[in-house]
Amino acid sequence: MPISSVVFYKKDHLFTAGTDNLKVWDLSSDFQLVDNIETSSKGILHMVIDDKIQQIAFSGGGLTYHQCFLSDVNFKGAYIFSNPSISCEKLEKVEEIITKNNKIQRRNSNNPMAHITN
Repeated sequence: MPISSVVFYKKDHLFTAGTDNLKVWDLSSDFQLVDNIETSSKGILHMVIDDKIQQIAFSGGGLTYHQCFLSDVNFKGAYIFSNPSISCEKLEKVEEIITKNNKIQRRNSNNPMAHITN
């Protein structure tokens, strides 16, 4: 889904708004996704973050307003998709893949030529 709005929050977070979602990235942790909030907003034109996240969107020929409270946002740790239809075994596999990817990213960040040999 394309990103339609981007806002930096404080010194270490980035919010991106796309169709049906709002993502929160931790810039201090190598652009780690920390939250993905599903929304009903489409056509976001502008987003402002203060004590809450406010969005102005254009859809259906008119402007709409959407908001989300910062207290609903997870700023700690990596985002892990939680779906009750996913078994614990599959969720553990997802977590294992995320851990492996994080290790590879850390290794590659220490070796700028690593992408050539991997």
